[in-house]
Amino acid sequence: KNGKVGFEIREGKGIDFDPEIGTVSRAKVICPCCNSGLSDKEVREKFQQGKAGQRMIAVILHHPGRQGKTYRLATKKDLEVFMEAEKYLDRKRQRLLEEWGFDPVPDEPMPPKETLGFRVQRYGMLKWGDLFNARQKLAMITFVEKVKQANRKMLGEGISSIGEDYLRGVATYLALGVDEIARFTTVLNPWKVDAEAIVHIWGRQALPMLWDYNENNPLGDHGGTWINRVKELMTVVENLSKSRKTQPAITQTSATSLPFPNDFFNAVITDPPYYDNVPYSYLSDFFYVWLKRTIGDLYPELFATPLTPKAEEIVAYSHGEGGFEGGKRYFEEMIAKAFREIYRVLKP
Repeated sequence: KNGKVGFEIREGKGIDFDPEIGTVSRAKVICPCCNSGLSDKEVREKFQQGKAGQRMIAVILHHPGRQGKTYRLATKKDLEVFMEAEKYLDRKRQRLLEEWGFDPVPDEPMPPKETLGFRVQRYGMLKWGDLFNARQKLAMITFVEKVKQANRKMLGEGISSIGEDYLRGVATYLALGVDEIARFTTVLNPWKVDAEAIVHIWGRQALPMLWDYNENNPLGDHGGTWINRVKELMTVVENLSKSRKTQPAITQTSATSLPFPNDFFNAVITDPPYYDNVPYSYLSDFFYVWLKRTIGDLYPELFATPLTPKAEEIVAYSHGEGGFEGGKRYFEEMIAKAFREIYRVLKP
């Protein structure tokens, strides 16, 4: 109204608008006030120039004693709290930078533009930290800080008598909890309407642009919270601890050079990559940058590189010097080499 965009909550049958008709389609935008439009190229340029913004529309509420969710419009107080988090982030980020010697917010670069499955770089998201708004960044670096503090506290209180490996294991599980929180706490998390729940960022192996995102509250009791994610991890640990009859041997190595003698295994089960179908290492960078900040000091040999190593990855997209045909040729040669190794270690 009057050239301004406002919102109201509408529900039930007989509403006088079609919610499926939006203002954005394939990055092309129509202004709801004047009906003028921007091309997809113009929209991306606005984002790249820092002229795009975000606006809180609604707040989703859940009563622990009732089923379903309720929705209300964002208030002035909601916006003030968000802005306060933005100010506090600057102070805390600087303090942790001085304390840790590196930026607590991931400043590592995203994959190159047009990398398979990654489209957000077109909109100015060039670093992994760009996937989080200010309040999300503040939450994430606070969880990282607390896991590091918990590890120091365990060591300081003499719990190290039970063994450094045990303490490292505890810290590692907590760090995985931080990574789990990250999945649900970005500016690319959609809201699943039928389930009335937040969806984690990796609904598929790609990062497309999202125009309306859900901001997770990591301190609640729903799916994407700290308590919930740690409970999930505890369930996994509990189930694994029941499998004691056979002690597994875990080895990390290259598929093209297996450290086992000939005729060693009765069977080998493998799931090889599919040319350039899934950008495995680029996807894992999302988790790597947070793990490095949380427990990189506990595993310096595993976090020696800024991002995950990619030179020996058997996928076509990582080796594009020769174009598509060059990547395809490299992939086929390495897969053939890996399968020769598998046949070598299999018993006749």
